[in-house]
Amino acid sequence: MSRTSPRRSGTTLILVLILLPALLVVASLVIHRVYQELLRTETQVLVDAASRAAGRRFALTGSRAEALAAAQAVAARNPVRGRIVPLTELDLEFGVAERHDLASPYTFTLGGDCSNAVRIVTRSLALEGGSIDQLPRDATREASPSFPLYSAISIPVELDLAIVLDRSGLDPSSDPTTVNDPLRLATSESDPGFARVDSANWQAMVQAVEILLSRFSATPQRESVAVVSYSNFARTESGLESDYDTVIRRLHQVSNSGTAGGTNIGGGILQGLNALFGSNSRPWAYKVMVLITDGTHSKGSDPEAAADVARDQNIPIFTITFNDQADQAAMGSIALQTQGRHYGVTDADQLLAALDEIVRQLPVLLTH
Repeated sequence: MSRTSPRRSGTTLILVLILLPALLVVASLVIHRVYQELLRTETQVLVDAASRAAGRRFALTGSRAEALAAAQAVAARNPVRGRIVPLTELDLEFGVAERHDLASPYTFTLGGDCSNAVRIVTRSLALEGGSIDQLPRDATREASPSFPLYSAISIPVELDLAIVLDRSGLDPSSDPTTVNDPLRLATSESDPGFARVDSANWQAMVQAVEILLSRFSATPQRESVAVVSYSNFARTESGLESDYDTVIRRLHQVSNSGTAGGTNIGGGILQGLNALFGSNSRPWAYKVMVLITDGTHSKGSDPEAAADVARDQNIPIFTITFNDQADQAAMGSIALQTQGRHYGVTDADQLLAALDEIVRQLPVLLTH
């Protein structure tokens, strides 16, 4: 039976006592490093969220002040380790983000008259110390390279939108009549005050589309919009186009054409897909279809089969029924099949509100 030498036991104890402080130092350094990485991660997540909120607000309003307010609101609601990350005008940059094909990364160019992107760079945080656990510090000193600058760029995803309208109820009279309405439909370019008396629902649809396009015009980015109409058959009234005046003129022409008939919802969906993938389609753009009807499918292609085609091509269809008698169950099913959403509306104000809500649901892209 062996015995441990007292001399060897004493030597081991001495080595442990010598190495223990070093081990504690290493452990504390590792813990500190992990803590710092956790702070950096939480701060970057916060900056990403603030950039997304600022980008979304800027896309909807074009207001730099509102974009900053949106970013500050996110920072206030999400303190990091109990401290609010400071965001000021110093931290927000506005510029143009663009790419030329699907494989290319986005490039951000600061400034420009048609800014479409927001970049947040945490200069205020760097001036105050660069790390949440060091706040507050003297904000008057220069930012140092030793303090990290967190950044994120928010880019509203470019949109190819197909608006598919039910023209089956279009019922013009034989004589043009002046319409006292905010939407002034033209029978000719020289007489913008005349319009044929047609379906009130159709007029409301056209008016809602026109207002939506006017709001697009007021935002920094330029979306591409196509308009398809359907009755007995479906047709593309205007292919993907960023010149909204062209789209509106074509809708006015349809208003005066008088092509009432059946309700070929399935044909409208398929023609909408053709428009989204037509000659002006942008491979990198997010593609969405808005399908509006005030009736029930009565002829032509099966709507659910057409929705299956849209689903297979990853095209969400947002459906709007503009009549209590419309087939809301069928339109809801189409929206569900394609990861869209259904809206049941009964007047022009609700129709415009539904279109606004659809646009607000569209994604925002983040880059660093």
